[in-house]
Order: sequence, then C-alpha cells, then structure tokens
Amino acid sequence: MTEAEKYINGIPKFAGKTELKNTELLMEALGIDTGDMKIIHVAGTNGKGSVCSYISNTLVKAGCRVGMFISPHLVKINERIQIDNTSVSDEIFEEAYETVLRAAHRMEQSGGRHPAYFEFLFGMAMLVFKQQKVQYVVLETGLGGRLDSTNIVKKPLMTVIASVSMDHMHVLGNTIEQIASEKAGIIKKGVPLVFYGEDKRVRKVLEERAQKLLAPYEIIDSSNVSDIEKKGKFIDFSLNNRYYKKERFSVGSAAYYQIWNSSLAATALAWLMETEPECGLTCETIHEGIQTAFWEGRMEELRPQIYVDGAHNEDGIRAFLETAKAMKDTRQLLMFSAVADKDYVSMIQEICEAQAFDEYVVCTVEYTNRAMPGDVFLETFRKFTDKPVHLEETAAGALKKSLEIKGSNDRLFIAGSLYLVGEVKRIIGGLA
Repeated sequence: MTEAEKYINGIPKFAGKTELKNTELLMEALGIDTGDMKIIHVAGTNGKGSVCSYISNTLVKAGCRVGMFISPHLVKINERIQIDNTSVSDEIFEEAYETVLRAAHRMEQSGGRHPAYFEFLFGMAMLVFKQQKVQYVVLETGLGGRLDSTNIVKKPLMTVIASVSMDHMHVLGNTIEQIASEKAGIIKKGVPLVFYGEDKRVRKVLEERAQKLLAPYEIIDSSNVSDIEKKGKFIDFSLNNRYYKKERFSVGSAAYYQIWNSSLAATALAWLMETEPECGLTCETIHEGIQTAFWEGRMEELRPQIYVDGAHNEDGIRAFLETAKAMKDTRQLLMFSAVADKDYVSMIQEICEAQAFDEYVVCTVEYTNRAMPGDVFLETFRKFTDKPVHLEETAAGALKKSLEIKGSNDRLFIAGSLYLVGEVKRIIGGLA
C-alpha cells in the first residue's frame, strides 16, 4: 500500500456533515469551477455504478474523452478515478494526492476542517479531470445525494437516479420516502432527469421534486421493457419510450437487473444526443456502448462457473437472486458475508427462501469497524435452512472451502458485500 493510500484510508470514511461548504472550499482551494465542466450526475441505492459505466463507455465509443468518479473500489483505490474507463496511473493518482493534501493543509491553517475521506478523493478526481481536459464527467454519488460531496455541482447536463431502496438508514432516513427525498437532492432546476420509478412511493417523491424544479423527466419502469430473452452471457430486451419504439438492446451480462440500469443509461444517452449534438452520439454508438460495457463485481464470472456479485442490501440481494434462480440448472453454492450495518437477517432469509443454492459458506469480511463475526451468519442461516452451512473465519479460508466442496459441474456465487467481492478478486488475482 502506498503512502497516499495509507493516508487517505486514515481519514474518517463516514464523517457527519450537514452542508456542502467544506467541499466548495476544497474546490476553491484547487481552483476548480464545476460550472466549466459537462457533468452527468448519477444517484441511487443499487445500480448507479452500472449506469455510470454504460454512460461512460458509450461516450468513449462516440470518441469523447470521459472522466468517471465512482465508489467504492474493489481491488485498488485508483479505480475510483477513471479516464476513458481506465483507472488512472499511480503517477497521476500520487500527483493529485499531493496537490489535494497541500490544499487540505491550507484549509486547516485558515480555520477550516480537513476534507473527509470521500471529499478528499472527490477533490482528487475533479483535479485529474481538469488537468486531463476531459470533455464529459460522469459522477456517481457516494451516499444519498442532497448532502453528498458531488452535489456541489449546480448545473449538470443531466441527472439520473437508479433504483432507490432501504440502505444506510442511519444517515438517510427510516422510510423509503425519506431515502428517495435524499436521492432527489441531485435534481436541479431545468436539468433533464431520468429515473427508475417502479416503486410508486419513490416515483411520487421524485416526480414532485422534478415538477417543483421544472426539470423535464423520463421514467423507466416495467411497462417500458418487454420480450426479455437470455442468450448465453447476454440478455436481449425491447425498450419502448419517447426515444425507442420497441427497439432491441443487448447487455453483456447474466444479471437481469442490468436491463433496468442499461435502459436508464440508453434513455439518458438518447436525450443527451438530442440536447448535446457535439458529443457525437449516434443510435449505433448507444447500442454498441450498452452492449460492450463491463462493470466489475456485478454478476462477474471470475473463472468458469464462479460468479461474484456486489449485492449488499435487501433489494440488491433480491435482484441477485432473480438471476441466480434463473441460472439454476445445476448444483449451486453461495459464499456469503456482510458488514455489520446491513440488515443481514432479512438478506439471509431471502436467500434461503429463494431455494437457489444447495450449500453455503460464510465468513467474516474485515472492513474497519464494520466487520460482523462469521458465526453470526452461521447461526442466522441455520434459522432459515436445513442445507449445509460451513463457517470459515476469513475470506481466503471461505474461498478455499468453497472451491473444495464445489463439484466440477457446480456453480459458485459470492455475494453479500462489495468488500467481500473485492477481497475475493484480490485473492483470485493473486492466484492467477
């Protein structure tokens, strides 16, 4: 681990915050004016990273230079800052770190406070995007929307809100309406909005906010999609709305939830093609960008019949299970872990009731003070299933055990936490 990464990891990750002034001060200290940038701002509980990937990949295919800021990273911290879908080099990352660190010290010396973990990385990203002269910036919110550091952007080109569900309730609120209201904080006056509106409660909150701000909007829900067909490692479907008249799309993923994320992105891109002709988008480019986009850790096949999925809350698990059940044509195993602030009991109950798996391996995923002992998962699984459940203390031990019990024709899934997925990717990468 580099000195830069050690320092950044030492900054509190979940610092409390009630306004965006400190992030604005950091931008001033770095000489960055977000008003000079063409930004697509993306929020949501599940799927926002995938939406960012579809949009970024398509703009790159159109010949644009694109900066993308995402979180969390799975294996290496550089993943959070990307140029044309590639993580920035260590050299670029280190230079940005040094510049932001100096700015942070100046802020402290003048009576301000040191940027929080996410603010620091966001500052680095925006500095890199300015220095690299990107044409478009795709920004993924970290947590919520209204008070997220990325929400200092006053006039993005477009906002997109992916699926909204119950997560981070201790910060965002205890009802789906409260959480939707926080996500709605990225909606800006007159700025086009595309959102996933299957949940009527979420739809009502987002529509009311958009109408209040005179923001034109398009909604994606199940009525817009038809003729879903799985073709090996691709899913084909028809999209029908203002821009597409039952047009066939293909996504390079086994995950059914990517239908909705790609539909959001395709609609946003078609709108962008209309309002931003200089971006060079065409219908053909949009199809190519959607089909060829790859998003790590989302129903990703690491090795033959070994899949990782970043499902880490109830809705994420539900979407993951939909795909796992559809794939079940052989014996399936699940390696599971979660962090302590997730509703792991509900997640495990859903997993067991789905009957998608024949055997389970659980472990502890080490992540600062959010680790949950694996024996808690063992006890919880045994409340809901009579199928074999194995306990290993570490992700490495759990992966070893999973591979030992996996038959040659069996399928192994690894899910429950993005940090677990990242750890497994590190381990398998080391074995490659």
